[in-house]
Amino acid sequence: MASPDRSRTAQSQAVDAVQAAFAELYLGQYLRVLGYLRHRVGQLAEAEDLTSEVFRIAWERRDQAELTPAWLFVTAHNVWRNHVRREVRLGEIRQAIAGSLAVTSQLGAGDDALEGRVIAALDALAPDQRNLLVMRYWDELNGAECAAILGCSVPAVWMRLNRARAAFQDMYAAMGKGEQR
Repeated sequence: MASPDRSRTAQSQAVDAVQAAFAELYLGQYLRVLGYLRHRVGQLAEAEDLTSEVFRIAWERRDQAELTPAWLFVTAHNVWRNHVRREVRLGEIRQAIAGSLAVTSQLGAGDDALEGRVIAALDALAPDQRNLLVMRYWDELNGAECAAILGCSVPAVWMRLNRARAAFQDMYAAMGKGEQR
């Protein structure tokens, strides 16, 4: 019969071995994964964030999968594809909100300056206002659904939504005045 001290020592050694194997994989493959992702996203900071995500996933799955360089690159590719989808969706969200707030009528085909102004105005809003606009105009949630998420009454949602729309329109107008100077 093994003593409790020996079984703890064996468990500790097993944990140490897993950590050492992961550290070796990380040190050996980090720059390769970072380079792979940087070629796809272009910006170092963004590539570093995605690389961190790849290794986070690897750490979480270290007991379920054989962590090889090939596995890391498949994971990196999947993380990159998810990143692209999020970026596309964010652009669609901004367009949907701008359209719902009747700003797109001012946008001409290929008018990047006005589209940039819409995005900047949306990004400049307080997070709770931006979130409410996204819920209402992108996710197409009704007042009751927004109220359930926000933990408030339906009339409070409509009041907040009116304020958020007004803040967006004010921000959008202010940014237009700044461009005209």
